[in-house]
Amino acid sequence: MLAPGNWQRILRAIQTAASQALAELAEDQPAHVAAADRAMARGDFHAAELCYRRACQLDPNDPRAAKGLAVALTAAGRHGEAAAAYRKALRLAPEDTTTMFNLAVALARTGETAEAHALLRRVTAREEDFVEAWHNLAALCTAQGKLAEARDAWRQVVARAPRAAYAHTKLGEVLMDMVAAFAEAAKIEPNNPVAHMNFAAASVRIGSFGQAVVATKRAAALAPGDPGVWSSLGSLLIELHRATEENRFLAEAVAAWEKSLAIQPDQPELKKVMEHYRKQLLETTEASSTQPTRGAIN
Repeated sequence: MLAPGNWQRILRAIQTAASQALAELAEDQPAHVAAADRAMARGDFHAAELCYRRACQLDPNDPRAAKGLAVALTAAGRHGEAAAAYRKALRLAPEDTTTMFNLAVALARTGETAEAHALLRRVTAREEDFVEAWHNLAALCTAQGKLAEARDAWRQVVARAPRAAYAHTKLGEVLMDMVAAFAEAAKIEPNNPVAHMNFAAASVRIGSFGQAVVATKRAAALAPGDPGVWSSLGSLLIELHRATEENRFLAEAVAAWEKSLAIQPDQPELKKVMEHYRKQLLETTEASSTQPTRGAIN
């Protein structure tokens, strides 16, 4: 049996060892990161924040700790603080597109949309298959009224996630908004051929070729010396011919291309296209003229 003095010495040794272990743990940066990760896993964002902050203090150049702190702050709904933490993490790892994306999301939530937009553009330029980045860029552009860019971004989402019904819906809404916006612009500036051409282009995107032809004809009337307008009109009329098989659209298309070439003869590709369809028109016309009239006696 140990004497009382021996028990006291053992107790003091245990206390000293425990204190040393705690002191070592307090300076063990990876241990704090691991503890923070466990806290995040169980949903204890406050504990995670404290551990990540301590890890950042112990090693200010650790991007994982900085990023972890930003994630914890985001999970707690503190987006302004999270943005500052993501900025630090991005400075430590400037090629980390996930951190770049998360910073953009945090900035968008705090109303700093211009910087968020720029960051999302950088992310999608670096990682073309980053669907979440395309989705956020599309939603941001839609909210900002940047319809052309929103359309392009929603198309990227649809191309990479074809089963995403929401993306298809939003793309359709943006396209309709574009048509409405350009139609209104054409009403406001009825003598501006560019406004009518924009309306025509938007109409094509929703498959309304008839509407596009009407708008382009209006632009041609306003700018009869523009070869590009006549060339576009010919292309639209050919689409109507293909859809309806009506030769009048084929004849109008050839006539429009002839006008474009008369204004600007140096268009070799257009000349080839025009000659191809003019030959087709002549063949169709000859076939129609030799076909017997119904009910006639041969």
